[in-house]
Amino acid sequence: MLTSRGWWFLFIVLVQISLGLILSDRVGPVLALIGFGLLAWFGTEWLLFRVRVQFALPQVKFRRRLFSGKRETPILWAGQDFEVRVEIVLNSRLSLSYITLQDRPPSGCDRVDGVDDIVTSLSATDVAAIEYTLRCLVPGEIRFEGVRIQVADLQGFFYQRSFRRQKASYLVLPPLADAEGNRRTTKSHNILPPPGLHRLRQTGGGGELHDLRDYRPGDPPKMIAWKTSARRDRLIIKEFESDVPVRCTLFVDVSSSVRIGPPRDTMLSQITTISSGIAQAALSDRDHVGLVLVDEKQTEMLAPARTSRHLIDLLHRLARANGSPPISPVGDIAALVKLANPLAHEIYPDLMNRRINRIPFRMFWEPILDSRHAWLVLIPLLPLALAFGWFATYFLSYITDFREGTDWSRDVGGEAYALMGGLLVPLLISAALALFSLLVWLVFGMSGQFPPWYTLRMRRKRLASLFAVLDESPLGTDARYLDDDAFFVKRIQLFLAEHHRRYPVALFDEHGRYLFRSEAKVETWARAHLHSVARGRDNELFVLLFDLFELENNLDGLLRAVRVARARHHQVVVISPWLPGIPVLDEKLDAAERTKEIRRIAVSVGFRGVETQLFLQTAERYHRAFTTLRREFGRSGVMLVRAQEHESVRMILNRMDRLRGVRARR
Repeated sequence: MLTSRGWWFLFIVLVQISLGLILSDRVGPVLALIGFGLLAWFGTEWLLFRVRVQFALPQVKFRRRLFSGKRETPILWAGQDFEVRVEIVLNSRLSLSYITLQDRPPSGCDRVDGVDDIVTSLSATDVAAIEYTLRCLVPGEIRFEGVRIQVADLQGFFYQRSFRRQKASYLVLPPLADAEGNRRTTKSHNILPPPGLHRLRQTGGGGELHDLRDYRPGDPPKMIAWKTSARRDRLIIKEFESDVPVRCTLFVDVSSSVRIGPPRDTMLSQITTISSGIAQAALSDRDHVGLVLVDEKQTEMLAPARTSRHLIDLLHRLARANGSPPISPVGDIAALVKLANPLAHEIYPDLMNRRINRIPFRMFWEPILDSRHAWLVLIPLLPLALAFGWFATYFLSYITDFREGTDWSRDVGGEAYALMGGLLVPLLISAALALFSLLVWLVFGMSGQFPPWYTLRMRRKRLASLFAVLDESPLGTDARYLDDDAFFVKRIQLFLAEHHRRYPVALFDEHGRYLFRSEAKVETWARAHLHSVARGRDNELFVLLFDLFELENNLDGLLRAVRVARARHHQVVVISPWLPGIPVLDEKLDAAERTKEIRRIAVSVGFRGVETQLFLQTAERYHRAFTTLRREFGRSGVMLVRAQEHESVRMILNRMDRLRGVRARR
């Protein structure tokens, strides 16, 4: 509330008043009266500031609009600049003389031009505007959280921070590919054009002859013009005017394993770009394109079509699938809390306020019996228990002798003193050990009041209360967040993913096992593939864009589905995304040359010692897995290729062209 300037001004005024009262007999009341006047003015300014904060600040309204070029747009395209304009108005008769407004830019975008904050004054007749330009390079989803507002007086004595939440999400569609450059071929000049305009600019397999050309390897024999070939003494192929559409279905892997890595270098980003290029180029040829999104548990299908609305719907689905990072079952709680705590304070300052989100003192007591250090208390208490047991045994024996008529009183001066003398040393030792145990218990319990344990527990408790409020959870959920690490780790990752904040993802558990290796998703892929094959028409093309490098030994279900498609004369192509950072080597190299090349690349990147060896093992493991996958799919007559943007798109279009030729004029 008070700035440092305000605290210093108040301190000086109070000192002046004190000196004026002390020295009033010498200098008179002038100094004290000036101090009281300044104090009254300070209080008046504080009261006016509180009135503005209480009544004018809640009336600050804003509207955000996005422009592409000169037109407002509800969707964005990856790689294109767009302008963000935020208009702020004040619907109150009171004015705010000094206000700082800052629009919180979304994560995953680069600022190209402009600034996202302004310092101005607001009244009922003013309109403030924030304008800046952003560029998103990766398809997905961006989210605007709201506007930060900081109000202060003109003297700089008081301030008030707040955050006006207004969630707005926008899809960033994959970039528009060069559909003209990716088409099968460009139509040459037709010497004998049919009457009227051509329906399509490329050749097909219809009934109207378009052109004659020389034979190329791979052309179907049924398209040979035998009479013309006999006259020219070489094989001539007939090309026809009208087109025969081909159906192509894209199977896109959207599981957690393809979401790992930086936003611009994930395997899902490669898959999305290739799928978008294939869809746009195929639809420009008036072919039917379908989409199937497959993860570990479920599938999302879009039936093949060739309309422009269908293309926009397909791009929307790809963008939504590329929007969130993976959720790991384990994670570093301290690192996740360190990322989530400032984000929660920034976006939800009202729910993270100390006066509302309180923490009881007893929460910071650390019970030693719940930890692995309980032996520090239990083991020192064992001698004390043995000493008291020994004393009780001797005491009971004396009582028994006394009841049986033994002259116990005669020996009390001797044996009793011997007994007490023999027990005194164990008692003192046991008392010292008990005191030590009590001290350890007290120190361990009070350790929760000091950093770093206090800081982590405090932040975790406040985040747990925030999650319980946001989810409207039942009573006791915040306590579960404190005690159940796996439950808390999953929820905090969902919180960060919802607000598009990147966080470290654990890839391996404590036993070194890969956490995102899911054999169940192979069966899900196989069921989705069989479902599409059962509803296929004629000869179709199925493109599988899957990450299979950790599943090369568990492909039986998927291979069976691929064989069913091949048995029904469909074409199947598998495009495997390539892990960023792993070098792509010439397949003609032997094992020794490949190892030498990988080591050279590791040294050039900057790896040294153990890092080089780990990089070498990872790269060799990746190349061996790719070779195994290619061999397994090759046995079923399916080609497996690496995900390379332009080469993959052109390869799929050539496959569709060959399939079109097989289907034509049967």
